[in-house]
Amino acid sequence: MARVRLSSISTETTEDRPGTSATVLVHLRVETVAATPVNSRRNFGSDGDLAELGESMRRRQLQPVVAVPRAAYLALWPDHADRIGDAAHVLANGERRLRAARHVQLSTIDAVIREDIASTRTAFLDAVFTENIQRRNFDPIEEARAVEALVAEFGTGQAVAAHYEKSGGWVTQRRILLKLTPELQDLVSARRIPLETAREIGKLPSEQQLDAWLKRSAPKPTVVEHTELTAAPAASRARQLTAAATTPEQAPPPDAQGSFTAVKHESPQPAAPAPATATVMPASPVPEQREPKQAPAPAVVKDWQDIEHVSQVILDAMEPKQVYRLLELIADSLKAIRPTV
Repeated sequence: MARVRLSSISTETTEDRPGTSATVLVHLRVETVAATPVNSRRNFGSDGDLAELGESMRRRQLQPVVAVPRAAYLALWPDHADRIGDAAHVLANGERRLRAARHVQLSTIDAVIREDIASTRTAFLDAVFTENIQRRNFDPIEEARAVEALVAEFGTGQAVAAHYEKSGGWVTQRRILLKLTPELQDLVSARRIPLETAREIGKLPSEQQLDAWLKRSAPKPTVVEHTELTAAPAASRARQLTAAATTPEQAPPPDAQGSFTAVKHESPQPAAPAPATATVMPASPVPEQREPKQAPAPAVVKDWQDIEHVSQVILDAMEPKQVYRLLELIADSLKAIRPTV
């Protein structure tokens, strides 16, 4: 394997001892460096983000990129020759810094040459993946692709989990995201689908996934809004029952359809009850008083049945955590319509 001399691609004199690969900081010409095709990262920020990073690097680059010689890289992936072009070095990590340097047209970039990490595919992928996994804002789909590539090299998910001292579930949870349709993967990358939901949908056949997400993503009212909306019919009915039971002036005429007398199956045209005080105190200056009207027993039973039916319909449509609040509302309504003895 031909050894690439660092001095031939660096703008400064560097140490070059045959048979060794010392970790030396070098200044590589930007056009001689290529990004590795095996990096699963695709989102490197906007043009504005890259411009800001590039200008910062122009002042001082605090963190160098890590690269391997071209020959060492092609020994691992010989089919990538066309993809890396004529580059003398291939990055193991630091692609965003390389893109920023190109964006602001820097001529050189600080780099550390690490030929040792190109000893095996697993070692190289480990170097690429380790930097990404430490980023808290790592795209979940990009992370899933990285894990999938590691599984392909390590052989099993358990081997990957053991290497990174993770559980088997940690690997499975990431790989299942790749079972999502491309459209849903884009939504996961955009943080529009919660990861827990995405993993559940990923267990479904691909033809069912979109419908499952549409059902879950339909706008839903908040707990308070949902409680108020579902409680409204019962509250309205309760107010009607309360008015019927506590307001004598609004009692229906004897011959009206749906009257209390009709419910009690009495005579179709009973005589209207005379006011209790009509003959007892005909000339008293005290304001006329009436005895509280007590709702007939059959009507009360009917009203309780109505409330029970409405309550059951509402409870069936609600989430468990909303039931407690609704029961309180119904209990208050039932207290309001309880007949006065």
